[in-house]
Amino acid sequence: MLLYILKSKSDINKFNAIKVREKVGIVFHPEAAYFLSKVNDSAYIYEDLFEKSYLDQLYLDAIDESHCAIGRMDKILEDGNITNVRFKDIDGLDTATIGGTIFYAKLLQDIIERYRPLKIICSKEVDSTLHDKYLYFSSSSICALLEKISIELKIELKIYNVKYIKNIYQFTLFSNLANSLKRYIPKVFLRKFKELLFLRNKKIKTGSIKLSGQANNIIFINNQEPTNTMADVARAIGFNTFEWHVEDRRLYSTTKGFERCPIGWGMVNNYNNKLVDKVLKDVVNCLYIDLIGFNIGFLLKDKIENIVKYKFSAYDAYLKDFNEIINLLNPNLIISLDTLQSPLAFIARSHNLKNIPWLSMFHGPIYSGSKNKLILERLYQADIFCCDGQNMKNIIQQDLDRLEKKKKLFVTGNATYIKDKVDIMTIYSPENDRNKYDILYITTKLNTLNSSYIECHSNNHYMIDSKRIHTILTSLSDKWKIAVKVKPLMRNSGLPELYFYNNNSAIDYYNSFPGVLNLLSKSEIIIIDSVGTTLLQALTLGKKIMFYQRDPNCLMCEEKLSEVVDVYSNIDLMMKDIENILNGKRKRIPPLESKIKEFLMDYSMYEASEDIEASYLSTILALTTNQHDLNLNNK
Repeated sequence: MLLYILKSKSDINKFNAIKVREKVGIVFHPEAAYFLSKVNDSAYIYEDLFEKSYLDQLYLDAIDESHCAIGRMDKILEDGNITNVRFKDIDGLDTATIGGTIFYAKLLQDIIERYRPLKIICSKEVDSTLHDKYLYFSSSSICALLEKISIELKIELKIYNVKYIKNIYQFTLFSNLANSLKRYIPKVFLRKFKELLFLRNKKIKTGSIKLSGQANNIIFINNQEPTNTMADVARAIGFNTFEWHVEDRRLYSTTKGFERCPIGWGMVNNYNNKLVDKVLKDVVNCLYIDLIGFNIGFLLKDKIENIVKYKFSAYDAYLKDFNEIINLLNPNLIISLDTLQSPLAFIARSHNLKNIPWLSMFHGPIYSGSKNKLILERLYQADIFCCDGQNMKNIIQQDLDRLEKKKKLFVTGNATYIKDKVDIMTIYSPENDRNKYDILYITTKLNTLNSSYIECHSNNHYMIDSKRIHTILTSLSDKWKIAVKVKPLMRNSGLPELYFYNNNSAIDYYNSFPGVLNLLSKSEIIIIDSVGTTLLQALTLGKKIMFYQRDPNCLMCEEKLSEVVDVYSNIDLMMKDIENILNGKRKRIPPLESKIKEFLMDYSMYEASEDIEASYLSTILALTTNQHDLNLNNK
């Protein structure tokens, strides 16, 4: 028996060319899944070889084991009293580095035991990364595992180099340039340009409220919407607002444009030799995990060493920056987007000694329920949270109850959605008929990290399903005008490259530009395959939404979603219904306006927060005056 690990288009072609009767190919990468012509007796996506319940449990066991390992490593740090940073603060360490090693080690062992191959073939490409619904793991590490397993089990192993499809971007010359400009041009210019272009230069309604007396300061961390609007409100009533870019180590005053404050420390280039010398050896030694008959810690040594050398020193520098900023400004309030991503979680965890309230906001809807405790802990490190709607508040409260944490929750709505609505109504409509689309397919992003719950869609399955939708759209493109909007800048996912690598000139493809609001406003039928901000935007416009969900039992919004959109678990049936609607064979029945409003109220407060500034104003005042008992020490 020949076992071929499939991770690329090249792998698929080589596997198909092998003239061996007893062979099996196992797909481990979305690129291979995309180019897999059909699932047959000789080629499988690894998720289809096992029961979902088994893989879910394997994931949970891997996470539990990773938490134990992280706990052992953090105990060494605590005993050494050298740094305030903990391994639990490092984003992805539990899911990617340690958990991924454990998960794939056990998975490969099970696959080998099932097929008992005499020879294994696997490609190697150092920079490629496996992404799926459970965990992600580097291609080179998979090869290293196979090398160890093959020696132990006396199996012939052949590893060869292959160039993966990536960095094609033949379609994004303009968008790449634009995003480069967005990154490097001073933000004051961009903000002023955006205000002029989108007619957002309006006064904030604050009534007669004005602050007086001593200076009042609010710090915004890594600012974007909806925190931008919160900053506008704060400035309108007399607060001095500051924007702190953590990893760039820069602080700006935003009270008068983007006037640079005389603070800035430059990038972190050196690591803490004392930390490395005293801790690294012991940390690596405690990593070793006996799992499949041999120790797999050898795969983790270099990764952990890089974390200790570089991330720990950077995090220590960021915390020093934070303390200097706090001492300089003595702020009334700290506001950021969610603290899930490092190093924000670490900074938020460390700030509570200052007794300064930290407010966390969310850019889009949140559907948590994580079984990964470290993810939840990072997500909920702040003191107070702005919830888009009542349902979101309930979800967050359930997560907090599981963590046994007490936090303050405000149902405020989300300025992102309100500004989207203004943009839709004032900028993009009416559109010229010749620019309209009959069908718009909006893809989602692949999971670059394990999400806060066990996903229903693996990335391998997603690529196959997305390709199927795209194939049918291609067959309809001679009769109907069709657009595909790919999630922008998914450089590591492979999805944009694969779409545009095999593009159909009859279909209009978009990456970064124009924005999704533009496309939504001028499209009749919208195909969406994930619950997120785009769904809420499309609902606000009253669009006909066809929602594809492979497993109907996995809907994140429970039964309420089916009341406002057409939900499908069969792609062919969905596409047939779309064609019948366009041909007039099926009547387009819009959902009840009351149901849409109810759904939006639960998840975004679209309709209720017409004056979103008033909601934000009351929140700021509650947190910076005696109107609200924060009780921050009660955690």
